[in-house]
Amino acid sequence: MRDRHFGEPWVDEPSLAILIAIGQGMDAGRPIRLSSACYASRLPATTALRRVQILETLGLIVSQTEPADARCKTTRLTAEGRAKLTALLADIRMSADALLGGGLPA
Repeated sequence: MRDRHFGEPWVDEPSLAILIAIGQGMDAGRPIRLSSACYASRLPATTALRRVQILETLGLIVSQTEPADARCKTTRLTAEGRAKLTALLADIRMSADALLGGGLPA
């Protein structure tokens, strides 16, 4: 299912966790620090940062330095990243809903 939406071998489970963490932050109206997004992947920091670079290269996320603190970066989904993540999560929900006979709460 993941491959159908992202079509990239680099969008694996840890990368997906990064995307979801960023999406949740955006939904809550708060910026997500790059360190928090990396933490969500449960990978060592250097490995997670490489995944973030790959996601940026794929055009799924963008990072920027915080104006108030140049040591920190925040990250957000691009329109393409948001659309692909939303479509994937909708497919997962539909599959789970079908499996459970419509028993998932909205």
